[in-house]
Amino acid sequence: MPDAEAARFACNALVIGDAVVMNTGCPKTAEALVRLGLHAVETPTDEFIKAGGSVKCLVLMLDAFTHWSGG
Repeated sequence: MPDAEAARFACNALVIGDAVVMNTGCPKTAEALVRLGLHAVETPTDEFIKAGGSVKCLVLMLDAFTHWSGG
């Protein structure tokens, strides 16, 4: 992965089935995903990168807390 794409948090992505939601501006990473048979879905997360995160950091994984009883 090119340094410029690493700086854009190219791997801070979310996999949903055969789709990978990732930040825009990472064409080499997107091409590599397509070669692997995945579908790259690019969305701009520039404002979130300023805080040190990208797509994966914007996800609330409720199923990760199966032990939580809700009360």
